[in-house]
Amino acid sequence: MKSSLKSHTEISYAYSLGETTVNKKTNAYLDIELRYIDLKIKKTAHNYFYKPGDELKYSIIITNVGNHLAEEVFVVDDIRNLTFIENSCLVVKDGVILDNINPKINDNHLTFDIGNVDPNSTVIINYKAYANEEINLDEPLSNQASVYAKRVNRIDSNLVNIEQKFAQISTTKNCSKQYVYNHDLLDIYLYLKNTGNISVKNIKISEKLPNGFVLSDEESILLNDMPYENFEYNLEQNTLTIFIDELPSNSESKITIKGQIQIK
Repeated sequence: MKSSLKSHTEISYAYSLGETTVNKKTNAYLDIELRYIDLKIKKTAHNYFYKPGDELKYSIIITNVGNHLAEEVFVVDDIRNLTFIENSCLVVKDGVILDNINPKINDNHLTFDIGNVDPNSTVIINYKAYANEEINLDEPLSNQASVYAKRVNRIDSNLVNIEQKFAQISTTKNCSKQYVYNHDLLDIYLYLKNTGNISVKNIKISEKLPNGFVLSDEESILLNDMPYENFEYNLEQNTLTIFIDELPSNSESKITIKGQIQIK
């Protein structure tokens, strides 16, 4: 942007000296200083993912790329679904840490009063907050900041999204027959589904088998219809423990428990 407004006036005139005509010109110039305030704002999160209760760190960067002092500057930041951590705020102006800059908290917003910002000067606001425990699973944290100043309309930052990472297993259970007789073969099916967006690891399934159900001697456990051997069977207590290393996000596994009804 130009730093001044220039104006030029030229006046032409003539006068006569006897039979001689004299042509003349005169000029006038105006150079008006153009002051402009050009504030830029950017918000960043230091965390890519979160889960409810996590401590998160944010930075807000304000730069005056104009040629004139920005006066009465303050920043309003949206902290919906967040809880500000007291005494976590650090404000740095051109490499110098400012003292006693504590935000005001009102209606899910933080307000930082940072005073004046010189031309080509940068202010960085750092603070920490907890992700609220009540946030729904898979809901991202989305918020943005705005900067205000004298003679400047509100300027909004970019939208910051932090994705929630979670894992959650849902399970259903059924069997191969609606009713059985003694000595009948019976398959029990367990369906495990990871409805989260990250893998589940170190899965332990503790199964109390029906009274009279005895595990088959061969290929008694199938995982996704393939023989599986990572399990422990206690015949006396009639319990079965199955171990699965990993269940990827948005995937499902089928466990088949094969046995026979042996009631004495």
